[in-house]
Amino acid sequence: MFRKRKQPTPGFRLPPPFNPMTGERADLVMRGVVSRCAMMQVVGDDETEANEDTHANYVLCRGFDPETNKFYSSIAVAKPYNVRGSYPYRLGELFPAMKAATRLGDNSGLSATTVGQPADLDEVIGLLLDDASAPVYWLDISGGHSAHILSGVLDGALAAGGSATMSIWELNDGQTDWVNQSADTLDNETVYAPAVMRSGSIALGKWVECLKDDDGKWRVRWSECP
Repeated sequence: MFRKRKQPTPGFRLPPPFNPMTGERADLVMRGVVSRCAMMQVVGDDETEANEDTHANYVLCRGFDPETNKFYSSIAVAKPYNVRGSYPYRLGELFPAMKAATRLGDNSGLSATTVGQPADLDEVIGLLLDDASAPVYWLDISGGHSAHILSGVLDGALAAGGSATMSIWELNDGQTDWVNQSADTLDNETVYAPAVMRSGSIALGKWVECLKDDDGKWRVRWSECP
């Protein structure tokens, strides 16, 4: 009689060790709660407002991954296709994110030649990687950001080709009337004149609405009539 040869690799027909206390076999992998959704908070490159959103296709966040059962202080989250190439995210902003399963795996992909949405059905969608060439697993599913537009009042005249300080105003909760139901947040932002503005200026005290451009600057896209 010969002793049966021991198989050292559990993955090849050798079952996990039996636990007589529980009557079950041991779990060789510690698994977290199975979920593909998490809350993420924008931290940017260095947790400062100056570098809160500097990447065209993703934003750096922190959050708890329920699948790995770990908290990450910096994790890349893909921007929705419709806001890629713009910089709408603000430091501290919270939004839900998910791991989007596609033919590429847990990766929402990247248009091969067009920034944002693919130009047509023939454009190739490839892997979305961060600057360190690591796949970006998470995708923002908030459906858009109110933070990509800033509204407020100019604290100084804004001349063509120039910049000025703007006091940021926000609507009160659940309200829609900017004239009577908004308030000064006491935060300020440097804003820039519209690119199509060739001469003249927007006067002190005028309402303006701003959108971040490709350079990460808040540029006026609408202003109150004189």
